[in-house]
Amino acid sequence: MFVNFECKLCDYEQLCSDNKQAPFKCPECGSKWYTLRFLDKPPSKQEFVNIGFADKERWSWALGCNENQLQKKIKQHPNAEWRKAPGGGYQMRIANRTEKKRRMKEANMEEYA
Repeated sequence: MFVNFECKLCDYEQLCSDNKQAPFKCPECGSKWYTLRFLDKPPSKQEFVNIGFADKERWSWALGCNENQLQKKIKQHPNAEWRKAPGGGYQMRIANRTEKKRRMKEANMEEYA
């Protein structure tokens, strides 16, 4: 049996030959936010691809704003796409994790695990 360790915070991956070798926290960042995938055989090269930075579109409430703040946010986040949110306000479109991290840095925000 093989175990694939995947850290959700820093996207670190490790393939272990059994469950006893799998770490209980990420060796890179120390996070305890991870998933273990149990496999009968080692994955082929095509299967073993890190998709943490793949495109996964979402609409962000955290990076969103009220209607009266929209012009300031447009200047702060150039080329961002906005939509009117259900219930009022605006949400920012985020294409993938890389863009999310860049937009958070523009807004002086930090990501916590």
